[in-house]
Amino acid sequence: MLLVIVQILSYTVDYTHDAVLLNLEMIRDWYMLGHIALARQGIDSEATFKAAMEKIEKKRAYNPGKTEAERTRHKLEIKQLYDAYNHLVGRPIDTDPTARSSRILRTIRKIQYARNMNQVGFAQLMEMGPALSHVGWLQFMRHVPELRKMIKRMENGNYKDDLLEELSDAMGGWANGRLMHQVTNQIDDFGATFNGHTNKWDKIERGLDHMGKFTANMSGFHSINHMLQNLTMKGMAQRFLDYSQKNKAVLKPERLRELGIDDALLERIKNEYRHVEHKNGKLTKMNFDRWDPDVYAKFSYAIGLWGRRIIQEQDFGDGVSYLMSKELGKTLIQFRTFAITAYSKQLLHGLKHRDLQTASLFLHSTFFAGLVYVGQTHLQATGRHDRRDFLRKRLEPEAIAKAAFQRSAYASIFPMFADSAAEMVTGEPFFNSRMSELATNVWTGNASYDWIEKASSGVSGLAQAALSNNYDFSQRDWNNLYRTLPFQNMLGIQQFLHNLGGNLPKYSEDRY
Repeated sequence: MLLVIVQILSYTVDYTHDAVLLNLEMIRDWYMLGHIALARQGIDSEATFKAAMEKIEKKRAYNPGKTEAERTRHKLEIKQLYDAYNHLVGRPIDTDPTARSSRILRTIRKIQYARNMNQVGFAQLMEMGPALSHVGWLQFMRHVPELRKMIKRMENGNYKDDLLEELSDAMGGWANGRLMHQVTNQIDDFGATFNGHTNKWDKIERGLDHMGKFTANMSGFHSINHMLQNLTMKGMAQRFLDYSQKNKAVLKPERLRELGIDDALLERIKNEYRHVEHKNGKLTKMNFDRWDPDVYAKFSYAIGLWGRRIIQEQDFGDGVSYLMSKELGKTLIQFRTFAITAYSKQLLHGLKHRDLQTASLFLHSTFFAGLVYVGQTHLQATGRHDRRDFLRKRLEPEAIAKAAFQRSAYASIFPMFADSAAEMVTGEPFFNSRMSELATNVWTGNASYDWIEKASSGVSGLAQAALSNNYDFSQRDWNNLYRTLPFQNMLGIQQFLHNLGGNLPKYSEDRY
């Protein structure tokens, strides 16, 4: 069934009729955009980059580090710089994207995305908590009415938001996620980037890409993420306007310094805010073209760092980037990069400050995680034949508390290791409330392992039921079987597939 879906999606979208792909093929040197961006920062050629790296490596050679851990960290930082450069100029990182092993692992990951990420929009909704805590309820809600106007303009085919476009451009196209992840671009996080679709395997991959795009759209990932990024960008910029007009603090001084803003720069930003437009205290336009270029560059960098912490994104500075440069590493930590990245970006960062804002962030994150869990559970229960039992089990106060903590950003990797230990000791997980419905355990929670395990168990149950009169095909066998399919946990499809096995015995029994 999977191959049928892939074939339909890959062959019905003929690349010769794809305007985006044709445009990319005509602009053969589109990777020059990376070179242009680097040139603006003083790296005008690969020779310049290599010369700079040689200087860095010579300095490291004179001071390699006192401990083995420090020396290892230095080597990793050097590698991350090379990886970042290769990524910007469109080169594969570390592995050949056309190698057979790379293709196999990449194909498996794409299948897992279409299989497990059909409710990922709920995960994005949870980001509302940190966003509100960072930028403030007042600054955030001040721009909420713009969403209604934005939707109305989109209905009329006249989508335009000057403030959003200015801020998004300043942050490197932050609110253009859907545009930046077109199927034809074939951009893999921290890895291969290529456009060719020349053989059957390429077409299969492209079909899987369209399945992934369908999943991202239907799950609400793109629309919810765009809404949150829209409001977060405006909220951040609004805080600077409130500072310039009412002298309200943007952030505590030590948090601002982490963004590269000292007292002198903050005053320069305040001075440049004389160019912005606002109505009744609400920011409407930044007019960056009138700003001092140096202040604009530093302001853009600062809100970029701040925004990518609020609506968390991984980057080359995170420890996870080393694993994400390997095909096997990407497969092993698939769907876990958020939790791993949150360890440094949220947990350690919060422990470093240990202030009132950290407490506010933890409470906001946990509250919204619990709220979203309850809402998701009610939607999942709709139409199920066992709705009452499902809700009673999932909405116990203890279950809600566990899910709220596990899904909060500050929980990070703790639930993963806690459940692994709990299963070793008691045989049962303690948390087990992942958005994807995969296990929390370090090993059995891997998406690819789960897929193979469920496929083998489902096929085994089907074979035993067909070949033996002493074995009943059960709900457990059916659940294992249908959960290997793409889109299996999409709301509506999930309930339909679950109810198909409603009349089967709950468990299989050997009758001898």
